[in-house]
Amino acid sequence: MWIKRLAKSMLGPKYWDNLRLWFYRNNLNDGKMQDIARVILGPKCWIELRAWFYRNNLTTLAFLYGTDKAGGHSYTQHYERHFAYLRKRHFNLLEIGVGGGEYTGKGGNSLRMWKKYFPKANIFSIDCFDKSALQESRITIYQGSQNDTKFLNSIASKIGRVDVIIDDGSHINEHVLTSFSVLFPHLTDGGMYVIEDTHTAYDERFGGSEKSNATDTSMALVKSLLDALNWEEFVKTSPPEIGRDIVSVCCYHNLVFIRKGQNEEGGHNHRKHKIYSETEGVKKI
Repeated sequence: MWIKRLAKSMLGPKYWDNLRLWFYRNNLNDGKMQDIARVILGPKCWIELRAWFYRNNLTTLAFLYGTDKAGGHSYTQHYERHFAYLRKRHFNLLEIGVGGGEYTGKGGNSLRMWKKYFPKANIFSIDCFDKSALQESRITIYQGSQNDTKFLNSIASKIGRVDVIIDDGSHINEHVLTSFSVLFPHLTDGGMYVIEDTHTAYDERFGGSEKSNATDTSMALVKSLLDALNWEEFVKTSPPEIGRDIVSVCCYHNLVFIRKGQNEEGGHNHRKHKIYSETEGVKKI
């Protein structure tokens, strides 16, 4: 082991890790070699080694880093589809919720996954508990509540340009609505706002409701955004203002992607080929 210590001291941490990566690059599929490498490298470096080889596969990265975005849920396949264009870009990602509960040294699994998958991105996160111990290069964590409008505005100002926002926080419906109302205006044009675990919209423990006419849940918000998306078709009532800034809403099981952008294609209901009348309905001419 003295040779290992000598080599590490001579090469420095960065080149030492690169040297180990090179030596074990062809042996990751050998079970015995995996056990040997795990012992030599240590748990953390072993995970990073495997993550480097699977850095283009978000689902595998989710399993390696222990986030439930794969396995517990089936989110990573959708993230890969919607975020493919970001892989090699410089951008800022803000995720609400670090994970690990009140324990300061636990959590951050998805943050490390995003860091590996997006090699040029800056990863930011907020959590109601102190998670500063989990910060590392390109991962910055702030402490505060996602239901605190003043705090959210201050964080958005600190980050500056916000290109992706992922709400994986408390999943309490009130908190989800507050976060969206405050943070969506800070999102850049072309940016994506993601809401995870929308099953809590139907769970009373999280302020949800199974009533189809509920107005204060995350899914009620999503339904209203679908109407807002077609704001130019409103003739007799005032359309939701937010519709001007939404170009798509994509819904999956417990997962929603909302893309921000200029939405002014022109409404069909206002064009000359249709005339609206209260008594006669729609006439084509």
